[in-house]
Order: sequence, then structure tokens, then C-alpha cells
Amino acid sequence: MARLCLVVADAARARIYSITAAEGDRRRGVQFIERADLVNLERQRELEVDRRFAVDIGAATRAAVHAAGTGRVVLIASSSMLGPLRRTLGLDRAITVEQYALDLTRLTTPELHTRLTELGVLPAPVRAAG
Repeated sequence: MARLCLVVADAARARIYSITAAEGDRRRGVQFIERADLVNLERQRELEVDRRFAVDIGAATRAAVHAAGTGRVVLIASSSMLGPLRRTLGLDRAITVEQYALDLTRLTTPELHTRLTELGVLPAPVRAAG
């Protein structure tokens, strides 16, 4: 089983998932578990608030990595949030972090799975035989 922690964030919202994908057995598919859904309610005071929100996302990410027992984090964030997030993740050096400067926060979980498949992060969804 391949496990990873997925962070999808912009300055206003962050969703954190743990994802388990069956290696070599596409019939078992991919399981998304949402670990956190954070909303930045103080978006008006932009820069300092973005930094504090990034600290909150970093803490929630560390908790999700620990809970999922994963060694891989996929960080997908708007370009304005990517830098602050990189500085606040505070992950162990043994954790692999992949980064994408994209804003995918408005996608549903199935849409997110499709986009991650297009990026090569996850295997394609299994289609029901019919």
C-alpha cells in the first residue's frame, strides 16, 4: 500500500487528506480520508494572517502525517501560499515532499482524484465493469 498525505491549500482554505493506494492492484483503488478542513476567517489582513494560517496548516499536516503513518506529503497550494507553507511544515527530513503551485481547493474529492491522476501522483480510478 502506498500512503501519502495530501495538502491542498490557498490563502483562504486548506484541506488535508491521507490517501492509501493499492500498489499493483488497481481493483482495490484509492482511499481518501479527510483529516482537516481549515478556513482562514481573517483573510482581510493578508500577509500576517497568511503566515499564521500557514502555521495552522503545518500543524494539521504534521498531525495527519503522524496519524496516517506516511512518509510522503504532496503539497498543492496557490503560488502565494506555497512559500509560507514550505517554511512552516516542520516535517522530519525523512518525509518526502512533492510540491505543485496550483489552486485546487475548490475541487470535489472525485475531481481532486482525477486531477492527481493527471499529474501522475495517483493511479487512475477503477471503472466499474458494465
